[in-house]
Amino acid sequence: DSNGYPQAGLGLSDIYAVAPNDRTNRFLANYSYDLPFGRGRRLLNTPKGMGGDVLDRIVGGWTIAGTTTYWTGEPLGISGVNAGFWGSIQQGRGMRAVFNDMNYNNHVSGHTAIYGPNGGTKPYLNPSSFRNPVEQELGTVPALISNLRGPGYSNWDMAALKNIGLWSDSSKLQIRAEASNVFNHMDSA
Repeated sequence: DSNGYPQAGLGLSDIYAVAPNDRTNRFLANYSYDLPFGRGRRLLNTPKGMGGDVLDRIVGGWTIAGTTTYWTGEPLGISGVNAGFWGSIQQGRGMRAVFNDMNYNNHVSGHTAIYGPNGGTKPYLNPSSFRNPVEQELGTVPALISNLRGPGYSNWDMAALKNIGLWSDSSKLQIRAEASNVFNHMDSA
């Protein structure tokens, strides 16, 4: 790989990592539920008179449908900036960082990292655990840290829909309202 980090004869185990798009767990559900209101359904199934017909046309025959997705976060990569010898030869790419301390994970959620408790933020990871390489030093941080993951993801897309009969049984008009990311989640972690 022409964009790989310099290895100076070190084995592949030094840079071995999971794939950048690895997600350990993923859940996807598609669903629809006919609301129990209106003719032929459990509630309000025998409306009487003109008022009953109007009520049935308004609240009867609705269906709620949606797609819910959850997945775990991607592995994170830490890189240094061009420094020392490798930067001076115009290699033009990021450098592998060096571990200062192996306690790099602050064990906070992505939401806490952005908003924090009581308005303050807490970093997602400990930045003092890493440093740039100096002189001709090669970095010790792998391309991706498999046990350090970015925030997970959750999304709820939903729709409410109703089919209205027109001039024949085979002709229908569908009224539909759709919303993406209904609960406005940024992450699930």
